[in-house]
Formats: sequence, structure tokens, C-alpha cells
Amino acid sequence: MKKNTTLIIALILLACKVLAQSYTFNAKGSFRIKNSEGVAESYFYLNTKNGNAGQDTKAWQMMAQENADALIFSLVEYSKKMTQYVQVEGKKHILEMPLSKENYTATQFWKDFKKTGKRQTFGKYPAQEYIGKADGRTLSIWIGEKTYNLQGKLQGDILGLYGVGYLYKPDENVYYLLVHFKDSDGEVTLLDITPFNHNFDGTGYQKMPKIPTQSGNNHVEPNSQNQETPSYLGQYGTTDYKCSTIYEQMIMVIEQSLPSLKEAFKSEQLNAEQKNDLRKQITCLEKKLPILKKILLEAKAIDSRFGNNQQKIMDECTKLQEKYNEILDKVCQ
Repeated sequence: MKKNTTLIIALILLACKVLAQSYTFNAKGSFRIKNSEGVAESYFYLNTKNGNAGQDTKAWQMMAQENADALIFSLVEYSKKMTQYVQVEGKKHILEMPLSKENYTATQFWKDFKKTGKRQTFGKYPAQEYIGKADGRTLSIWIGEKTYNLQGKLQGDILGLYGVGYLYKPDENVYYLLVHFKDSDGEVTLLDITPFNHNFDGTGYQKMPKIPTQSGNNHVEPNSQNQETPSYLGQYGTTDYKCSTIYEQMIMVIEQSLPSLKEAFKSEQLNAEQKNDLRKQITCLEKKLPILKKILLEAKAIDSRFGNNQQKIMDECTKLQEKYNEILDKVCQ
């Protein structure tokens, strides 16, 4: 269940804006993920009044089953964007990625999914199975039998992450629990969801250049314009994994950052130490760029070779990352 946080941290960028914003959450959901890589348990924070959700460093470490290389908070603002707040070596950075403007809604769910008549209890939640298709995938969704009244009802109204959380039923004006989610890639089970107060302070984090939005096939196209990835059953629905995505993002961000860095280097306001640090940063990025472009070609070959075999792509991409991580780490030493 590894998450390659080192690749995110490798995005050394020039800050262009300082944000100061706080986010509050009033619920906490714990869940279990199971797929061919193994089993992991983690949690997310949820604001049931505005639909925002988030995960902190500990939550990511529980999923990855390894220590993170930085302090991370992932914020998913309802129907807007996903933001990664990353703190490494005392520096705070922000990386944003838009979500789909056409989120899969509760109304669509009740239209697309039909009850099978099967019943099963997941932990403390008795549930009924619904089968249907979303974004071309056949999904098995287990809906809890108990209803909930939440403050601040949203028009979209699927609240949570990874396919579990709360699901609104418009004709009854109540919420049900999304207890269990299963597709061909794996399954997610809600273990518990309870009232819980949590606050994340985004003060002092510096905004990175924007990453291009995602196209319909769910990987980043450097030249795409105003295209977002489909989203269904919670804001972290199952999406296609492409090995090339992270390298396309890194290359794009470095290419966008270098001109600004070089322009900043000309500033007469910088002292000798600052100029030296900036010179090292520019040189480092210039050295990494051709290596990343080489890796990207290999990543695209992996995507092409294994097609829709998501697990094989992830396995081969992990090997590719391990192959080049040490080279990327040493190139700037």
C-alpha cells in the first residue's frame, strides 16, 4: 500500500503566494482498504456541513505502512479541488489539483444502482447491497440501513473519501451510510464514523504553480485545458492509475518554475547567501529535468505495455521509482 511521498517532496518550487486559511472538521471516519497489495486501515476527517474532507500525515502513513518523508495534509474541498499541504525541512508548500466539475451525485446513484436483496453486517453496520455502474465500472455498494440527519445539506451530497461515508437520499431527505465499496481493483469497508473535532491550519504554506487538470482517461495531459477527472462515490473514487502521471507533473512544474527562479536570481535584493542557495536550486532542477524526461519515456512504456492492468502498472512503476530514486537524490549533491 505504498505511497511514494518522496516524489511529491522532490518538487522544489519557487513560492508565489502565501495562504492563511484554517479548516475545521466535525467527524472522523475509519476504514479498511483491501486489494492485491494487501490490507491497510486508516482514517479521514470530514466536515458534514460543507463536505470538505482531509487526511493528515499519520493517516497517510497508516495507508502506506511506512514513514512519510514529510508532514502532509491532504484536503479535498467539496466539488472544487484537492490540495496537498507538504512540510519538509521546515518549508511549507502547496500543490493543487482540480476535481471534476460534474461530481457523481446522490441522485445519479439512486437512479443507476439497484438493490440486490442481499444483506450483510459490516462491523456494527447492517447493510444492503446495491449493484450498478459508474464511470464504466461495475460496482458493489453496501448501504447501511440506519438513516441520519446532518446539518448543512449539500446539493451534491456524497460525503466522504474512498467510496465510504454519507449518501443523501433526496426523496426521503435523509442520509444513509456508504458502508462497503467493491470493484475489480479492490474493496473499502467503513469501520466507524463518529463526531470528532479537528482543525488544520494552512497558515504559512506557499502555493506552487498549478498542475494541469486531468482528462477523461484520468491521467494528466500537459496541454489539456479545462478537463477534469470523473468523480463518483466520494471524492476519492477509484480512478485509473498511470505511471507517467507523476513524472509529467514534475517535469511540467520544473519547466514552469525555472524561468521564475532565474528571474529571481537577478534580483539585487538577494544577499550572497541567498543567491548561492538559489543558484544551487536552479542547477539541481536543470540536472534533474533530463533524467525525469528519460524516466517519463519508461513510464509511458509501462502504461502502454500493461494497458488496463492497474496492479501490474503499479508494481512496475514502483520498480521504476526505486531504480531512479537514488540517482535523483545524488544528482544535486
